[in-house]
Amino acid sequence: MLTGSTISYLFYSKWGVSTVAIAQIIAFVNFTFWLGMFALSGFLLLAMFAGIVSNVPGGLGVFDIKSG
Repeated sequence: MLTGSTISYLFYSKWGVSTVAIAQIIAFVNFTFWLGMFALSGFLLLAMFAGIVSNVPGGLGVFDIKSG
């Protein structure tokens, strides 16, 4: 995340974008990235506990949890 922000800053500053606008862009990108990660994680946890994952043909590999 730090490297991506630095590279974004370098490109946007060379294109004449203001520092405040660059900070807003970087904050938005980081926020939406983590929002997506949490949403995907939440969906997978709900799917795993609801038993949806075990009904997928071929399985999903890492989510094959055997109980009892």
